[in-house]
Amino acid sequence: MPNKILLVDDEKIFLQSLKKGLAELSDVFETDICFSVTEAIKQLEANEYDLVVTDIRMPFKSGIDLLLYLRSINFSGGIKLMSAYKTEENLKKINNIGIVDVISKPFDLEWFQSMLLEYFEKEQESSVTFESIDLLSVMQVINIDKKSSALKIEINGKNGFIYFKDGEIINAEYEDFQGEDAVLELMALNQGKISVIKIKGKVKRTIKTPFVEFIMNTMKRIDEQKEYKKKNENKMLKKNNNKEEKMARMSDVLTALSDEIGGGFQTASVFGADGIPIALENPANMDIDAFSAKLAIVSSLVTKTIKDLSGGTVSELLIEEEKGWTLVRPIAKTGMNLLISVTSEATLGNLRLVAKRLAADLEKPA
Repeated sequence: MPNKILLVDDEKIFLQSLKKGLAELSDVFETDICFSVTEAIKQLEANEYDLVVTDIRMPFKSGIDLLLYLRSINFSGGIKLMSAYKTEENLKKINNIGIVDVISKPFDLEWFQSMLLEYFEKEQESSVTFESIDLLSVMQVINIDKKSSALKIEINGKNGFIYFKDGEIINAEYEDFQGEDAVLELMALNQGKISVIKIKGKVKRTIKTPFVEFIMNTMKRIDEQKEYKKKNENKMLKKNNNKEEKMARMSDVLTALSDEIGGGFQTASVFGADGIPIALENPANMDIDAFSAKLAIVSSLVTKTIKDLSGGTVSELLIEEEKGWTLVRPIAKTGMNLLISVTSEATLGNLRLVAKRLAADLEKPA
Protein backbone atom coordinates (compact mmCIF):
# COMPACT_ATOMS: atom_id res chain seq x y z
CA MET A 1 0.00 0.00 0.00
CA PRO A 2 1.51 3.39 -1.03
CA ASN A 3 2.53 5.86 1.66
CA LYS A 4 0.41 9.00 1.94
CA ILE A 5 1.88 12.51 1.78
CA LEU A 6 0.15 15.82 2.51
CA LEU A 7 1.68 18.94 0.90
CA VAL A 8 0.64 22.33 2.31
CA ASP A 9 1.46 25.71 0.68
CA ASP A 10 -0.47 28.84 -0.27
CA GLU A 11 1.33 29.01 -3.65
CA LYS A 12 -1.26 27.13 -5.74
CA ILE A 13 0.66 26.91 -9.04
CA PHE A 14 3.80 25.67 -7.27
CA LEU A 15 1.84 23.05 -5.31
CA GLN A 16 -0.16 21.80 -8.28
CA SER A 17 2.96 21.37 -10.38
CA LEU A 18 4.65 19.58 -7.50
CA LYS A 19 1.76 17.11 -7.21
CA LYS A 20 1.84 16.53 -10.96
CA GLY A 21 5.56 15.78 -10.83
CA LEU A 22 5.14 13.36 -7.91
CA ALA A 23 2.41 11.46 -9.77
CA GLU A 24 5.23 9.61 -11.57
CA LEU A 25 5.92 7.82 -8.26
CA SER A 26 2.31 6.95 -7.41
CA ASP A 27 3.30 3.33 -6.80
CA VAL A 28 5.46 4.51 -3.87
CA PHE A 29 3.29 7.26 -2.40
CA GLU A 30 0.01 9.09 -2.89
CA THR A 31 -0.03 12.87 -2.67
CA ASP A 32 -2.75 15.23 -1.44
CA ILE A 33 -2.38 19.03 -1.50
CA CYS A 34 -3.87 21.86 0.59
CA PHE A 35 -3.57 25.60 0.06
CA SER A 36 -4.09 26.61 3.72
CA VAL A 37 -3.58 25.30 7.22
CA THR A 38 -7.35 25.29 7.84
CA GLU A 39 -7.83 23.04 4.82
CA ALA A 40 -4.91 20.84 5.91
CA ILE A 41 -6.43 20.32 9.38
CA LYS A 42 -9.68 19.12 7.76
CA GLN A 43 -7.70 16.68 5.61
CA LEU A 44 -5.80 15.40 8.64
CA GLU A 45 -9.05 14.84 10.52
CA ALA A 46 -10.40 12.74 7.66
CA ASN A 47 -7.26 10.87 6.58
CA GLU A 48 -4.08 9.30 7.91
CA TYR A 49 -0.76 10.51 6.51
CA ASP A 50 2.76 9.16 6.76
CA LEU A 51 4.41 12.50 6.00
CA VAL A 52 3.38 16.16 6.06
CA VAL A 53 5.41 18.70 4.08
CA THR A 54 4.35 22.28 4.81
CA ASP A 55 5.50 25.78 4.01
CA ILE A 56 6.19 27.91 7.07
CA ARG A 57 5.09 31.38 5.97
CA MET A 58 1.45 31.46 4.88
CA PRO A 59 -1.33 34.03 5.43
CA PHE A 60 -3.74 33.67 8.34
CA LYS A 61 -2.54 30.40 9.94
CA SER A 62 1.11 29.57 9.33
CA GLY A 63 3.24 26.45 9.37
CA ILE A 64 3.73 27.07 13.11
CA ASP A 65 -0.02 26.68 13.68
CA LEU A 66 0.02 23.40 11.75
CA LEU A 67 3.03 22.24 13.74
CA LEU A 68 1.20 22.94 17.02
CA TYR A 69 -1.94 21.20 15.76
CA LEU A 70 -0.02 18.07 14.80
CA ARG A 71 1.67 18.10 18.19
CA SER A 72 -1.71 18.40 19.94
CA ILE A 73 -3.07 15.27 18.21
CA ASN A 74 0.13 13.29 18.77
CA PHE A 75 0.69 12.93 15.04
CA SER A 76 2.86 9.84 14.53
CA GLY A 77 4.05 10.57 10.99
CA GLY A 78 7.01 12.58 9.85
CA ILE A 79 7.15 16.28 8.99
CA LYS A 80 9.30 18.44 6.78
CA LEU A 81 9.11 22.22 6.60
CA MET A 82 9.71 24.44 3.57
CA SER A 83 11.05 27.98 3.72
CA ALA A 84 12.31 30.58 1.26
CA TYR A 85 13.58 32.88 4.01
CA LYS A 86 16.78 31.22 5.12
CA THR A 87 20.13 30.71 3.49
CA GLU A 88 21.37 27.17 2.95
CA GLU A 89 24.10 27.71 5.54
CA ASN A 90 21.64 28.81 8.21
CA LEU A 91 19.29 25.94 7.41
CA LYS A 92 22.12 23.46 7.97
CA LYS A 93 22.80 25.04 11.36
CA ILE A 94 19.11 24.86 12.28
CA ASN A 95 18.81 21.23 11.18
CA ASN A 96 21.92 20.30 13.17
CA ILE A 97 20.48 21.48 16.50
CA GLY A 98 16.90 20.29 16.17
CA ILE A 99 14.68 17.54 14.90
CA VAL A 100 12.60 19.40 12.31
CA ASP A 101 13.90 19.00 8.77
CA VAL A 102 13.75 22.32 6.88
CA ILE A 103 13.87 22.38 3.07
CA SER A 104 15.13 25.52 1.35
CA LYS A 105 12.89 26.86 -1.44
CA PRO A 106 13.02 26.87 -4.40
CA PHE A 107 14.15 23.31 -5.07
CA ASP A 108 14.42 20.99 -8.04
CA LEU A 109 11.61 18.46 -8.62
CA GLU A 110 14.06 15.64 -9.29
CA TRP A 111 15.83 16.36 -6.02
CA PHE A 112 12.49 16.44 -4.16
CA GLN A 113 11.49 13.07 -5.64
CA SER A 114 14.83 11.53 -4.64
CA MET A 115 14.56 12.98 -1.12
CA LEU A 116 11.09 11.47 -0.63
CA LEU A 117 12.15 8.10 -2.02
CA GLU A 118 15.11 8.00 0.34
CA TYR A 119 12.87 9.01 3.24
CA PHE A 120 10.46 6.12 2.70
CA GLU A 121 13.18 3.62 1.76
CA LYS A 122 14.77 4.16 5.15
CA GLU A 123 11.37 3.61 6.78
CA GLN A 124 11.49 7.10 8.22
CA GLU A 125 14.67 6.36 10.20
CA SER A 126 16.21 9.59 8.95
CA SER A 127 13.32 11.68 10.24
CA VAL A 128 11.89 11.95 13.73
CA THR A 129 8.16 11.49 14.18
CA PHE A 130 5.85 13.97 15.85
CA GLU A 131 5.75 11.83 18.96
CA SER A 132 9.05 13.48 19.86
CA ILE A 133 8.46 16.98 18.44
CA ASP A 134 9.30 19.32 21.25
CA LEU A 135 9.50 22.96 22.26
CA LEU A 136 12.80 23.38 20.43
CA SER A 137 11.16 22.50 17.11
CA VAL A 138 8.53 25.23 17.50
CA MET A 139 11.24 27.72 18.48
CA GLN A 140 13.19 26.80 15.34
CA VAL A 141 10.20 27.49 13.11
CA ILE A 142 9.64 30.91 14.70
CA ASN A 143 13.32 31.70 14.12
CA ILE A 144 13.14 30.61 10.47
CA ASP A 145 9.94 32.60 9.94
CA LYS A 146 11.49 35.68 11.60
CA LYS A 147 8.33 36.15 13.66
CA SER A 148 7.86 38.69 16.43
CA SER A 149 5.61 36.89 18.89
CA ALA A 150 5.60 34.97 22.14
CA LEU A 151 5.36 31.28 22.94
CA LYS A 152 3.07 30.49 25.84
CA ILE A 153 3.82 27.18 27.53
CA GLU A 154 1.20 25.89 30.02
CA ILE A 155 2.66 23.33 32.44
CA ASN A 156 0.59 21.93 35.32
CA GLY A 157 -1.42 25.12 35.75
CA LYS A 158 1.64 27.39 35.46
CA ASN A 159 2.53 29.55 32.45
CA GLY A 160 5.91 30.20 30.89
CA PHE A 161 6.67 32.67 28.11
CA ILE A 162 9.46 32.95 25.54
CA TYR A 163 9.53 36.24 23.62
CA PHE A 164 10.81 36.60 20.04
CA LYS A 165 11.63 39.64 17.94
CA ASP A 166 12.29 39.02 14.24
CA GLY A 167 12.86 35.34 15.07
CA GLU A 168 15.44 36.00 17.81
CA ILE A 169 14.81 35.17 21.47
CA ILE A 170 14.86 38.39 23.49
CA ASN A 171 13.49 37.32 26.89
CA ALA A 172 11.64 34.61 28.79
CA GLU A 173 9.91 34.04 32.11
CA TYR A 174 8.76 30.99 34.06
CA GLU A 175 7.93 30.95 37.78
CA ASP A 176 10.86 32.76 39.46
CA PHE A 177 13.17 32.32 36.46
CA GLN A 178 13.90 35.10 33.99
CA GLY A 179 15.81 35.38 30.71
CA GLU A 180 18.24 32.59 29.85
CA ASP A 181 17.43 30.61 33.01
CA ALA A 182 13.72 30.60 32.15
CA VAL A 183 14.41 29.23 28.65
CA LEU A 184 16.66 26.58 30.20
CA GLU A 185 13.93 25.46 32.61
CA LEU A 186 11.23 25.34 29.93
CA MET A 187 13.41 23.42 27.47
CA ALA A 188 14.52 21.00 30.19
CA LEU A 189 10.89 20.31 31.20
CA ASN A 190 9.91 19.95 27.52
CA GLN A 191 6.19 19.46 28.17
CA GLY A 192 2.89 21.27 28.35
CA LYS A 193 0.56 22.96 25.90
CA ILE A 194 2.31 25.37 23.52
CA SER A 195 0.58 28.29 21.81
CA VAL A 196 1.75 31.32 19.81
CA ILE A 197 0.43 34.66 21.10
CA LYS A 198 0.97 38.33 20.36
CA ILE A 199 3.39 40.26 22.53
CA LYS A 200 1.50 42.71 24.72
CA GLY A 201 3.41 45.79 25.79
CA LYS A 202 7.12 46.36 25.64
CA VAL A 203 9.43 43.46 26.49
CA LYS A 204 12.89 44.28 27.78
CA ARG A 205 15.63 42.50 25.84
CA THR A 206 17.81 40.45 28.19
CA ILE A 207 19.02 37.82 25.68
CA LYS A 208 21.29 39.17 22.96
CA THR A 209 23.01 35.97 21.80
CA PRO A 210 22.05 34.88 18.23
CA PHE A 211 19.44 32.09 18.16
CA VAL A 212 21.60 29.18 16.99
CA GLU A 213 24.44 29.99 19.39
CA PHE A 214 22.02 30.57 22.26
CA ILE A 215 20.19 27.26 21.68
CA MET A 216 23.48 25.35 21.42
CA ASN A 217 24.64 26.84 24.75
CA THR A 218 21.30 26.08 26.41
CA MET A 219 21.29 22.46 25.20
CA LYS A 220 24.82 22.09 26.55
CA ARG A 221 23.68 23.37 29.95
CA ILE A 222 20.73 20.95 29.93
CA ASP A 223 23.09 18.04 29.18
CA GLU A 224 25.37 19.15 32.03
CA GLN A 225 22.41 19.31 34.41
CA LYS A 226 21.27 15.82 33.40
CA GLU A 227 24.79 14.46 33.93
CA TYR A 228 25.02 16.16 37.35
CA LYS A 229 21.59 14.76 38.33
CA LYS A 230 22.60 11.29 37.18
CA LYS A 231 25.79 11.40 39.26
CA ASN A 232 23.85 12.54 42.33
CA GLU A 233 21.27 9.77 41.83
CA ASN A 234 24.09 7.23 41.63
CA LYS A 235 25.62 8.63 44.82
CA MET A 236 22.25 8.46 46.60
CA LEU A 237 21.70 4.90 45.37
CA LYS A 238 25.12 3.90 46.64
CA LYS A 239 24.43 5.63 49.97
CA ASN A 240 21.09 3.83 50.32
CA ASN A 241 22.71 0.50 49.45
CA ASN A 242 25.38 1.11 52.08
CA LYS A 243 22.69 2.00 54.60
CA GLU A 244 20.74 -1.16 53.85
CA GLU A 245 23.90 -3.26 54.14
CA LYS A 246 24.69 -1.65 57.48
CA MET A 247 21.19 -2.26 58.80
CA ALA A 248 21.37 -5.89 57.69
CA ARG A 249 24.72 -6.26 59.45
CA MET A 250 23.26 -4.72 62.64
CA SER A 251 20.40 -7.21 62.58
CA ASP A 252 22.83 -10.11 62.12
CA VAL A 253 24.96 -8.91 65.05
CA LEU A 254 21.94 -8.57 67.35
CA THR A 255 20.64 -12.00 66.33
CA ALA A 256 23.94 -13.59 67.48
CA LEU A 257 23.80 -11.86 70.90
CA SER A 258 21.84 -14.57 72.63
CA ASP A 259 24.66 -17.10 72.27
CA GLU A 260 27.35 -14.58 73.31
CA ILE A 261 25.57 -13.42 76.44
CA GLY A 262 24.24 -16.82 77.42
CA GLY A 263 21.22 -17.23 79.68
CA GLY A 264 19.11 -14.23 80.60
CA PHE A 265 19.12 -12.41 77.25
CA GLN A 266 15.85 -10.48 76.74
CA THR A 267 16.22 -7.88 74.03
CA ALA A 268 18.73 -5.82 72.07
CA SER A 269 18.34 -2.89 69.70
CA VAL A 270 20.22 -0.15 67.92
CA PHE A 271 18.34 3.16 68.10
CA GLY A 272 18.99 6.70 66.90
CA ALA A 273 18.90 10.02 68.73
CA ASP A 274 15.13 10.11 68.20
CA GLY A 275 14.73 6.83 70.08
CA ILE A 276 13.38 4.92 67.08
CA PRO A 277 14.89 1.42 66.80
CA ILE A 278 16.90 0.85 63.60
CA ALA A 279 17.59 -2.83 64.26
CA LEU A 280 15.95 -5.10 66.80
CA GLU A 281 16.21 -8.60 68.33
CA ASN A 282 13.40 -8.99 70.85
CA PRO A 283 12.67 -12.58 72.00
CA ALA A 284 11.15 -11.29 75.27
CA ASN A 285 8.61 -9.14 73.34
CA MET A 286 9.40 -6.03 75.37
CA ASP A 287 7.77 -2.66 74.50
CA ILE A 288 11.08 -1.55 73.02
CA ASP A 289 9.77 1.50 71.11
CA ALA A 290 8.68 3.37 74.23
CA PHE A 291 11.69 2.07 76.18
CA SER A 292 14.18 3.27 73.53
CA ALA A 293 12.52 6.68 73.26
CA LYS A 294 12.83 7.27 77.01
CA LEU A 295 16.42 6.01 77.11
CA ALA A 296 17.37 8.29 74.20
CA ILE A 297 16.25 11.29 76.22
CA VAL A 298 18.07 10.06 79.36
CA SER A 299 21.23 9.32 77.37
CA SER A 300 21.19 12.76 75.77
CA LEU A 301 20.72 14.52 79.14
CA VAL A 302 23.43 12.48 80.87
CA THR A 303 25.88 13.02 78.01
CA LYS A 304 25.29 16.80 78.05
CA THR A 305 25.57 16.97 81.85
CA ILE A 306 28.87 15.06 81.95
CA LYS A 307 30.29 17.20 79.16
CA ASP A 308 29.27 20.44 80.91
CA LEU A 309 30.63 19.32 84.29
CA SER A 310 33.92 17.71 83.37
CA GLY A 311 34.27 17.81 79.59
CA GLY A 312 34.20 14.03 79.60
CA THR A 313 32.18 11.58 77.56
CA VAL A 314 29.75 8.80 78.47
CA SER A 315 30.98 5.33 77.54
CA GLU A 316 27.92 3.47 78.86
CA LEU A 317 24.79 3.78 80.96
CA LEU A 318 23.96 0.83 83.23
CA ILE A 319 20.48 0.65 84.72
CA GLU A 320 19.93 -1.90 87.49
CA GLU A 321 16.42 -3.27 87.54
CA GLU A 322 14.56 -5.53 89.97
CA LYS A 323 15.26 -8.65 87.91
CA GLY A 324 18.25 -7.71 85.80
CA TRP A 325 20.08 -4.93 83.97
CA THR A 326 19.68 -2.70 80.91
CA LEU A 327 22.86 -1.34 79.35
CA VAL A 328 23.00 1.52 76.83
CA ARG A 329 26.28 2.15 75.02
CA PRO A 330 26.79 5.00 72.50
CA ILE A 331 28.12 3.91 69.11
CA ALA A 332 30.73 6.63 68.62
CA LYS A 333 30.53 8.92 65.52
CA THR A 334 27.21 7.46 64.35
CA GLY A 335 24.76 9.21 66.69
CA MET A 336 23.24 5.83 67.49
CA ASN A 337 23.08 3.74 70.67
CA LEU A 338 23.26 0.04 71.45
CA LEU A 339 20.75 -1.24 74.00
CA ILE A 340 20.92 -4.66 75.64
CA SER A 341 18.52 -5.87 78.33
CA VAL A 342 19.16 -9.04 80.37
CA THR A 343 17.76 -10.80 83.43
CA SER A 344 19.75 -11.54 86.59
CA GLU A 345 20.71 -14.91 85.08
CA ALA A 346 23.24 -13.11 82.86
CA THR A 347 26.74 -12.20 84.00
CA LEU A 348 27.13 -8.41 84.30
CA GLY A 349 30.85 -8.43 83.45
CA ASN A 350 30.24 -10.46 80.31
CA LEU A 351 27.37 -8.14 79.33
CA ARG A 352 29.64 -5.08 79.53
CA LEU A 353 32.44 -6.77 77.54
CA VAL A 354 30.06 -7.93 74.81
CA ALA A 355 28.41 -4.47 74.58
CA LYS A 356 31.78 -2.73 74.28
CA ARG A 357 32.94 -5.06 71.52
CA LEU A 358 29.68 -4.84 69.59
CA ALA A 359 29.57 -1.02 69.77
CA ALA A 360 33.11 -0.88 68.35
CA ASP A 361 32.18 -3.40 65.64
CA LEU A 362 29.02 -1.51 64.62
CA GLU A 363 31.01 1.72 64.31
CA LYS A 364 33.05 0.23 61.46
CA PRO A 365 31.94 0.94 57.85
CA ALA A 366 29.73 -1.69 56.21
